[in-house]
Amino acid sequence: MDHLAIETDGNNVLLQSYLELKTKNPRLFARDAARQLGISEGELLASRCGRDAVRLDGNWHELVGALSTLGRVMCLTRNDCAVHERKGSYVDVRVREHTGAAIGPELDLRYDFRHWHFGFVLTDVTEQGTRESLQIFDIDGTAVHKIYKTEETSEKAWTRLVAERRAEDQSAGQKVMPRESRPEEASDASIDVEGLRQAWRGMKNTHQFPAMLRTYGVSRPQCFRLAGAEFAEKLGPDAIQLTLKGANANGLTLMIFVVNPGATQIHTGVPGNLKQTGDWFNVLDPDFNLHLLIKGIQSAWIVRKRYDLGTSRSIEAYDEDGEPILWIFGKRNADGTEPEAWRDFVESLPVNG
Repeated sequence: MDHLAIETDGNNVLLQSYLELKTKNPRLFARDAARQLGISEGELLASRCGRDAVRLDGNWHELVGALSTLGRVMCLTRNDCAVHERKGSYVDVRVREHTGAAIGPELDLRYDFRHWHFGFVLTDVTEQGTRESLQIFDIDGTAVHKIYKTEETSEKAWTRLVAERRAEDQSAGQKVMPRESRPEEASDASIDVEGLRQAWRGMKNTHQFPAMLRTYGVSRPQCFRLAGAEFAEKLGPDAIQLTLKGANANGLTLMIFVVNPGATQIHTGVPGNLKQTGDWFNVLDPDFNLHLLIKGIQSAWIVRKRYDLGTSRSIEAYDEDGEPILWIFGKRNADGTEPEAWRDFVESLPVNG
C-alpha cells in the first residue's frame, strides 16, 4: 500500500481541521466531515492513525474468515442514496480469491475484494459512549463496508482479530486514486434489442442476468428501457415507499438488497416501523435499519426474470448515473417458487408509462 502522510510542523493539519469541525458539531458523521474538508472518508480516517485508528494489514481472506468468531455485530453497507444496517452473527462464511460471503439467517452478505483497498479499526468516542468498528474502503477512499462492535460481541475475539490484522505501518495519511470509471452507455441504436429479448426469455437462472448485460453491452436501466413491458416496467418516484408500506400492511416478507461495488448486504423480513424524516425514508426495526434518500432515486422498475420454477419479480431503484441503490424481492417459498402474494402486489403497482 502507498501511504501519504499529511504533516506540517509536526502537526496533522487534516486531523486538526476535523477535530475543529467535531467540536462545533459533535454529531457530525465522518462521511459528511470529509465532504466538508474536500477529501474522502478513507483519507480522513487515515489521518487518525496513531490516535484512534489502527490500519489493517489488507489480508481480507483472513479477516473475513475470522468474523464468525466475533458473535453479534452490526454490519453497515451503503451507497450515496441508501444505508443498510443489520445486526447479527456471521455464519457459513465463504472466501474465494476475489469474493467472500456470509450466508446466514441474520447476516447475508456478498463481498468483492477487488474493491477492498485499505481499512482501519476505529475507536470513536461519541455522546453515547465509545464505539469500535472495522471499516473497509475502495481505492478512491469511499467506504464499502463497516462492522461495528456491539454489547454482544466477544471482547476476546475482537481484540485478537485487531491484533492479528494490525499493519506494521501505522503512519497517518492515505493516498487515494479515482475509481475506474464505468464505460459510457452505448447508443440505443447499437444494441441488438431482439437478441437481448431472446436471451432474457431463455434464462434458466436469475444469476445469468449480469452475464447477459455484459454480452449485449447494456446497463441495467438501459436494458429495462429497451427490453419492454414483458420484462421491465418503469414505476413512479414513490414506488419504494409504496412497496415498503404495502409489505408492512400485508405482512409480506421481503429481501432488501443494498449494493455498492465492494459489498451487497441483504435483509429478509417484514418491514415494521416506517418513518419519513426530511428527505429520508426509514425502516427502524430492532435488528434492521434502512435509510433511503428518496430524492436520489432517478428511476424505479418492476423487473421480471425467468428461472426454472417460473418468474422472479423485483422492485429496483437506480440513481442518476444508472447505479443501483437497492433491490427488493419477495422471499421465495420453501419449494423455490415466488409467493403469490408478492406477485400480486408487484403487479398491482402503478406503472409510469
